[in-house]
Amino acid sequence: DVLRARQAVSGTPLSAIAAEAMRQGTLSLWKGSAATVVAVAPFVAIQQASFDGLKAAAYAYGLPPSAGLFLGMGAIAGMSALISTHPIDTFRRIRQVEQGSGQHRISLTKTLSKHGFRGLMRGMPAAVARVAPTVAIALT
Repeated sequence: DVLRARQAVSGTPLSAIAAEAMRQGTLSLWKGSAATVVAVAPFVAIQQASFDGLKAAAYAYGLPPSAGLFLGMGAIAGMSALISTHPIDTFRRIRQVEQGSGQHRISLTKTLSKHGFRGLMRGMPAAVARVAPTVAIALT
């Protein structure tokens, strides 16, 4: 995942990125993993809670279960989870691509001072376009 993220940002061939990771050490491949773990649990929790809440509301209003209903609820659940956790995921990707090491707090402070909170929201439309259908299908 780290090598793929670096290649996406730099456009450098994968072999050159792998060589760079070799120079930095094997542990550099796990840079940003703590942020990944921190992002996954809230994403899944928000996604499932949103889906369950929407399903309960749909049944309370007497809507009959259907594939279309579940697809729509899944898409909404995926979008709500993504919007809530996107800043953490963007920070994770920035952390993975960074050349230097350093502490997460310093990296986050540097990122916020350079790009602002808006910088952590970068890529949101593309992420929503990817996540909404994926979660909709997965929860159907």
